[in-house]
This record gives sequence, C-alpha cells and structure tokens, in this order.
Amino acid sequence: MDQAALLPPRTAGRIAPGLSWRVDGAVAGRLWDHFYPPTENNDVSRNRIEEQSLQATIVSVDARTGRATARFDGRLRMKHPFYKEDEKRVQAVAVGYLVFDPATRRIRSLQLVTDQAEYGDASRQMPFGVAVRSVP
Repeated sequence: MDQAALLPPRTAGRIAPGLSWRVDGAVAGRLWDHFYPPTENNDVSRNRIEEQSLQATIVSVDARTGRATARFDGRLRMKHPFYKEDEKRVQAVAVGYLVFDPATRRIRSLQLVTDQAEYGDASRQMPFGVAVRSVP
C-alpha cells in the first residue's frame, strides 16, 4: 500500500489540529477489504465496495517529537459473499488513529476499529466487530 496516500496532501499546508482531508478511495479500499466477519470466504478479491468514505483530521501535534495524530472516521458498504455468490453485505462505521512524522512523512502507527458493523442480507443482519492495526 502507498502509505503516503493516507497522509495529508503535500499541498495541504501547515500540519496543525483541525487540518482535514479525505483518504483516496482506492487506498481506503485496501483497508476496507478486511472489514468482514469470519466466513468461509477469505478471498478479498471477491469483495465489492459499494460505498465508502474515510476522512482524517489532525487532532494533535506533539511539540517535543513533532509527531502528528490524526483521527479517522469512516463508513463502508461492501458486498462480501459468505462462500458462494449471495447478497450478503457488510455495513460498518469505523474510527481510528494515525500517528505520523510530518517532516519525514513516515507512518508510526495506524489503528482502525469498528464495533458498529453488521453483516447479512435483507432477511437477517448480524453484528460484528473488526480491528485493523499496523505492525512495526
């Protein structure tokens, strides 16, 4: 994944609390592909994202280290078949945090979580949760 695409655009100006940007849909989609409950289908290439958004906002900049923390807020609607073609979908609202060095544009930590997700079809929706995090 192009990590830089998760960061504010270089043209965004000064990195300070309140700075906000939308994460590119193709990049966000690579994270969203893993937002589904345990099923017999673990092939993310079969997922079809129908709606998505991932917004980031700087919430703090550490005066000592210069590291910035951005909050992520996102929504997802994705078709994810259980094991064969069906009409099951994921709907999720997610939040998370991204810690990065603005000077080097290096990501230090990424966490994205939902406990407000549902999976199923028109007749039955089951709640589930997901957590995605970076590994150093």
